[in-house]
Amino acid sequence: MQVLIIEDEPLIRLLATDILEAEGWTTTGVSTAAAALAAVRTRRFDAAIIDLGLPDAPGADLVRQLLAARPGLGMVISTGRQADDPLVAAARRAGGDRIAAVLRKPWEDSALVASVRRAAGRHRSAAQGLTLLPCLI
Repeated sequence: MQVLIIEDEPLIRLLATDILEAEGWTTTGVSTAAAALAAVRTRRFDAAIIDLGLPDAPGADLVRQLLAARPGLGMVISTGRQADDPLVAAARRAGGDRIAAVLRKPWEDSALVASVRRAAGRHRSAAQGLTLLPCLI
């Protein structure tokens, strides 16, 4: 599995890289929205982890731009903000059913792995033309 990690904090990006590569996945880490957009235009990713606090673009704008470049991309939002924060809500609206999870930092390793698996499943479903239905847990 190919995972794009979009995080401006080097230690958090490195931690996510270590966790996901321990699962046998390949990661690409970038620190800006511009680098993320360049990456998705040139490579195929199964999932992306998106920090909402990047220095060069609001989170909702980045989500929209990523989906314009790769419409089926499954995403995990990683943020220090509360779930009811307006910026989190805007990113969720922008991503619709492509947002597999919103993880509040600091996240647990197992939560990150499970969320990325869910995001990759959304990517595969979109690639196969399947419609995702909401799930209540």
